[in-house]
Order: sequence, then C-alpha cells, then structure tokens
Amino acid sequence: MPELSIASDGDVTAGAAASVTVTAGPTPHSALIVSVTVSAAGAFGVSASSQSVTIPTNGSKAFAVSTTGDATDEPDGSVTATLGTAESRPMTTPRQPRSV
Repeated sequence: MPELSIASDGDVTAGAAASVTVTAGPTPHSALIVSVTVSAAGAFGVSASSQSVTIPTNGSKAFAVSTTGDATDEPDGSVTATLGTAESRPMTTPRQPRSV
C-alpha cells in the first residue's frame, strides 16, 4: 500500500478556491480511492464535507475547496483537509491546514 500525503498550494483569499493535492508514493498500480474530510475555522464560507478522491496511477490528484468571498475583512482562518481511508484501509496522516 502506498504512503499517502496531503498538501495545499498555500494561502488563498476568501472567494477563491483552495487547491489541495493528495499524493501516493510509491505510485499505485491501479487507481486508489481515498476519503478526505474538509473542515474550517473562521467565517469565510467553507462548508465541512467529506469526499472521495481518486488518485490515478501517476500518483497525484488535486481537488478544489470553494470559499465564499464578501466585502467584510475578517480575521484569518484555516481550512483543514484530513485523509481518511484508502480502499477500506485506515490511513493516518497529520492534518495540513491551509490559511485563507
């Protein structure tokens, strides 16, 4: 079973989509389905959700987390994407927060 990691592309402004990438190494021999849970701290319009991300045989898949923009300047917050399970096997990976 490949080791999984998760990373973001850095800070994002409210109203823009945050890009998060899940990577498997070594690359899987066939597509790997991984659950990802998204949560947020702050008032910038990110809804908590869970989704499945399919990592292809090239070993990497990016997905977007939408945020809602408005005219109010709010304090910084964070979005956390946490790896869950891969093909029904538990995965443990530290949370990788992304500030917005």
